[in-house]
Amino acid sequence: MSIIRAPRPEGNFYLLNKAISEDWRLSWGARGMLVFLLGKPDHWKVSPAHLRGETAGSAKPTGRDGIYGLLDELISAGYVRREQPRSESGVLGEVTYLVSESPLPDSPYTAEPLPAGPHTANPTLVSIEGKQGLKKPASIENPAGAGRVKAGKFDPLTAKPANASEKAWADFCEMRKEKRAPLTPRACELIAKKLASHPDPDAVLDKSTTSSWSDVYPDSVLPGAGAKNGKPSAFSNLPQHTPDMYQESQDGRSNF
Repeated sequence: MSIIRAPRPEGNFYLLNKAISEDWRLSWGARGMLVFLLGKPDHWKVSPAHLRGETAGSAKPTGRDGIYGLLDELISAGYVRREQPRSESGVLGEVTYLVSESPLPDSPYTAEPLPAGPHTANPTLVSIEGKQGLKKPASIENPAGAGRVKAGKFDPLTAKPANASEKAWADFCEMRKEKRAPLTPRACELIAKKLASHPDPDAVLDKSTTSSWSDVYPDSVLPGAGAKNGKPSAFSNLPQHTPDMYQESQDGRSNF
């Protein structure tokens, strides 16, 4: 996830528009974050963890939720736009934030907008570099110490098997995540194929989740086994056998 700073006006000095610091739509916190981001060089990159660290020594440090709350406030005011492009295969890419001194147009890029949802963990915020004073290489601040910006992470929730419920799939994905074995696009494709012909894919997923299995095993769940989890069984309508269903023969022997 990234914040990108739009190209600034060329010049030896950067002048901040007074309207930004006096925008009544913004809280003091949002104004401060906007001034901080706009004061950085173009193409400057920073993560939310770094932004949290900027106020760690203050009397009122801002946490992760506070950082994203301020970003949402700037998005509502038009100073920030959030995007998430899709690859040719349809997989959602890295979330990007574009920052500007003035409200941005609705769609300057061709990328599809980000659907509503919770913020992903450990994103990266970015800026765009233009000409300002002496030419300097773009600076990158990475609190994790990595030498390059991480590519966008694949979200397995977007690759749910067609015949599985969202809850069963989400629970399975969360279990894999807790095992530090997150699902890959290829793994999701193979699991979907295994579940395609099973009459109760949710029961298969639930069994793998509760057993902490990294894969699914459709043969381990017989048809109707979902009744153990409160689901109707495929064999619940079998007739009840009673003694009067079996007539005795004339010599007193049973016919079975």
